[in-house]
Amino acid sequence: IGGTPMPLEGTVGGMALESGQPIFMNRPDPAVPFAEFDRRMLEAGIKSGGVVPLIAHDKKLGFLGIGSFREDAFPPADQELLCHIANQIAIAVENSLNFERAQQAEQESRRRFERERLMLEINNAVVANLALPALLAAISGCLRRVVPHDFAGLALYDETVGQLRVQALDYQRNQEIFGTNDLVPLQGTGSGKAFRSRQTFLWSEQLPAESPITVVQQVITAGFKSSCHVPLIVQDRALGTLDVMSAHPNAFTEADAALLTQVGQQIAIAVENALNFERAVKAEQDVQRQFERLRLMLDVNNATVTQLELRELVRVISDCLREALQLAIAGVSLYDAEADCLRAYFYDLPETMEPIPAGTMLPLEGSIAGHSFTTGQPVLLTRDEQWDAFPVSKKLFLQTGIKSGGCVPLIVQGRKLGVLGVDSYEPDAFPPERQQLLCQIADQLALAVDNALNYERARKAEQEVQRKLEREQLMLKITNAVVAHLDLQELLRVVSSSICETMDNDSVGVGLFDQASGQLRVFASDYPPGHPLSEQGIPLPLEGTPSGLAFTSGQPVFLDQPDFDRFPAALVRQVYEMGYRSGVSIPLIAQGRRLGVLGISSKRENAFSDEDKELICQVANQVAIAVDNALNFDRAVKAEQQVQRKLEREQLMLQINNALVTQLDLRELVRVVSSCLRETLHYDIVGLSLFHAETNQLRAYAYDFPGKQFAVPEGTPIPLDESMGGRAFTAGRSLFYNRPDPTRIVSTFNQRFVDIGVKSGGCVPLIAYGRKLGVLGVASFREDAFPPADQELLGLIANQIALAVKNALDYREIESLKNKLTEEKLYLEEEINTAYNFEEIIGSSPALRRILKQVETVAPTDSTVLIVGETGTGKELIARAIHNLSARHERTLVKLNCAAIPTGLLESELFGHERGAFTGAIAQRVGRFELAHKGSMFLDEVGEIPLELQPKLLRVLQEQEFERLGNARTQRVDVRLIAATNRDLAAMSTENRFRSDLYY
Repeated sequence: IGGTPMPLEGTVGGMALESGQPIFMNRPDPAVPFAEFDRRMLEAGIKSGGVVPLIAHDKKLGFLGIGSFREDAFPPADQELLCHIANQIAIAVENSLNFERAQQAEQESRRRFERERLMLEINNAVVANLALPALLAAISGCLRRVVPHDFAGLALYDETVGQLRVQALDYQRNQEIFGTNDLVPLQGTGSGKAFRSRQTFLWSEQLPAESPITVVQQVITAGFKSSCHVPLIVQDRALGTLDVMSAHPNAFTEADAALLTQVGQQIAIAVENALNFERAVKAEQDVQRQFERLRLMLDVNNATVTQLELRELVRVISDCLREALQLAIAGVSLYDAEADCLRAYFYDLPETMEPIPAGTMLPLEGSIAGHSFTTGQPVLLTRDEQWDAFPVSKKLFLQTGIKSGGCVPLIVQGRKLGVLGVDSYEPDAFPPERQQLLCQIADQLALAVDNALNYERARKAEQEVQRKLEREQLMLKITNAVVAHLDLQELLRVVSSSICETMDNDSVGVGLFDQASGQLRVFASDYPPGHPLSEQGIPLPLEGTPSGLAFTSGQPVFLDQPDFDRFPAALVRQVYEMGYRSGVSIPLIAQGRRLGVLGISSKRENAFSDEDKELICQVANQVAIAVDNALNFDRAVKAEQQVQRKLEREQLMLQINNALVTQLDLRELVRVVSSCLRETLHYDIVGLSLFHAETNQLRAYAYDFPGKQFAVPEGTPIPLDESMGGRAFTAGRSLFYNRPDPTRIVSTFNQRFVDIGVKSGGCVPLIAYGRKLGVLGVASFREDAFPPADQELLGLIANQIALAVKNALDYREIESLKNKLTEEKLYLEEEINTAYNFEEIIGSSPALRRILKQVETVAPTDSTVLIVGETGTGKELIARAIHNLSARHERTLVKLNCAAIPTGLLESELFGHERGAFTGAIAQRVGRFELAHKGSMFLDEVGEIPLELQPKLLRVLQEQEFERLGNARTQRVDVRLIAATNRDLAAMSTENRFRSDLYY
């Protein structure tokens, strides 16, 4: 084991070290006496070994021992090697010892440096900290680096109790054994020994467990094992002790004690400075306290001079008292002579305390306030037992944590006005000097309260005069309103605002009797939203309500507070739940006729005085006259409006009839009708959709929008089963909606109108002589734009428009047939005047006969025929022969040489165009395909048709339909196509100069 001592005498190692020569043994020799240490090695089984001394620079440092469990384990060569190794080890050992000595010297230097730095930091802490806790915390942190410890404390001698009192503590462990202000006895404690002896006391051994001193037992229980106590002495005065403790025994050396003694000298100076600083602060606080009291008196005087409004005066003074004297409660109670009691006027309370409502009664018996008022003497209690004499006040204040407080009477010129109440959460908060201050403040406050009460009496008298003047002005204003306003809503608004300006009410309302339903109904009110009477037209029950009773009895009903037994209707309870507590209901009677009820309500009980009730009855008489006049005026206006509306509708029907007679163009007809409807009925959109029998759909024909902000292309399909117009057309009856309904908007066509802001609209079917032609649609950007009267009118207009649409459609069909016959006539005249005669084909060659045989075969069918041949070989004759032999021979064979028509005009020649479709299109033109309807169409030189026109020709071949240029409406035809060409169409198709699908 390392560190085991080995004797030099009698051991092989000792002999080698003393002689300075190595000693080797090849086998045990029983004759040789071995020392105890060597014998133990042999007993362990060592058979051979040796010891070589470690010598460096002639200094014997030790030896190198080596052993083996074999005999003769170390021959001479090994012994020589071991000697060399020992020399190297000796040098290494010497170097290691020298290094350890250097390290110890360095550590000693560092320790001295740390102590010097500690003293510097402590000096800095002494200079920087005047508060003892902060000073101890700073010093303990510095000291812990040099003198490790678990606790540090400062205790100062308290002459009043003859013991040390803890001032500051610094725990490094969570367990706290005592706190600041705890006492430490001078007898039986380390702190006491150090203080009395004025010498540092070191308690290095185990603390005395048998000590009877409580503080010592607390320290032992907390686990502290050693401590050091340093007296704090300055100018030969012992101030207290610095105490450090550790949880380890023997934690503090004499060197630590010496260092702590030096630290204690510095701390003693700092403690002296801190005590002096505290005395100076206390003196400054005394001066500040005197200044604050003078300032409080000045604030109170300023308030008494500047404040005539009593509540604001009391509030300002209460705020001043709470702030200056650090009070919990400050307030004033005034004497109520009628009830012979005090009543709380205003109290400034902390936020955590329930407020004391103004007017709260304070009995003269059993309360501090009552006793102070009755005796005319201040009553300020500073101890709990003093509250027992005042059970009312004790129950009220002690439960809230009040420790001291009371009242000072307010007396001016021998008259007791009330008391000033003050309370504090602190015990003994009212020493004699503060009581004297409160008496001075109470004298000032009494004068101010007296002045304020006198001012309030004068102001009340002035207010009474003002109130009478306002009532006269109210009657004048209402009389003027009755004369000036025939609009009943505006009249009642003026009456309501006038009443609210004069009286302390919350809402005004008027209910009028509805002869049709036999009920009272709300006509106008200024009740807030959500009130059960806020909306016009709400019925007022005649049974169980103040309004109903006033109307049926013809007498005013005054309700000073809720009375559900007298008025059990549910409406009365709903009004109560909205916060209303009193009200007045006056019947409106004019010329012996009961018209309704004027109601005025308030959220306070007893809100209306007798004068208010009398005034309201006078106002109701004026309102009744105004209501009667307004109702008569409304009847006259409604009669005039009805006549005017009838006249406008008749004029509208006349304008539309004139348009129907003069307009055969449907688009112009829609524009005129839309203008008439927009001018008279103020609609925004009018549209016409016609039924397309071939597709079984409605198709948009003409729609008129304001400002052209939106367009519906002609021909837009409108499904019958998903759109509103389709449903109206299918059902054969009108459909209207007065506000958007997502469940009724299914088709994208209707959704487009909703997206641009349409709020209401309708669709009326156009039916003429039992035939459904289409739908008239109207729409508005306003909700509820189509009342029943307008819907009926639109039905009459739609009947007229249906006749016009039928006439226009018939006219358009006749015009189309006329144009077609004209075109056929012109074409046939051209055919008759041609220089060729194609009635016969002369020839008998086998090739011609074969061709004629093919003509006979294909002619009876309706198949498309392509004739291929060189120019001049009679392709046109073959085409005519095919037509003459077909079932279409009674109809026209229309011919067109595609090579003879300019490319830009070829499409117009084939399919026709509308007027204005392109520059130069001054009239509508029927195309060759329309002329060939039910007949045959011969396209010569078909290979010359431009590539971009070929898809449209392909569509005619496949679908038998096309559109004219400038018209989106699809034309359907029944035409047989015969084409001829001298080109190789197959080769052209391969070269992408002729469409392969068209060639096919």
